[in-house]
Amino acid sequence: MMLNVGPHPDGTISRKQRDTLLGIGRWLKENGEAIYGTRPWKVFGEGSKPAIRFTSKGDTLYALVLAVPQGAVKIASLGKTSNLADKPVTHVKRLGSKQELVWVQESDALVINIPQDLPCEHAVAFRIDFGQAISDQ
Repeated sequence: MMLNVGPHPDGTISRKQRDTLLGIGRWLKENGEAIYGTRPWKVFGEGSKPAIRFTSKGDTLYALVLAVPQGAVKIASLGKTSNLADKPVTHVKRLGSKQELVWVQESDALVINIPQDLPCEHAVAFRIDFGQAISDQ
């Protein structure tokens, strides 16, 4: 990722650029699990309002919503009838939070209800865990 941070001739970095870098650091402290050591998933992402991008690590999927969601987030790739969802969702967690989320895996989408007091400024990352393969049930 290109950050476009250029120090002044004396080596200092402007306050605006420093604030941007510190903000990235704060976001990564909460959401780095969805970035570090992950691999691409079956599809890169979906949606445009809000856009969602996927990463994976082992059997865990991460969905990164690229804007602060207003209302419920619907992830069509994880609907029960999706060709991509070969296992049922068993748990959904917002990274950086201990608050339990209300969610349901419907036939056409995984629907995550977003709390009103979502404490973030930018992208929101969700950890999604799966159970036994659908064909095994």
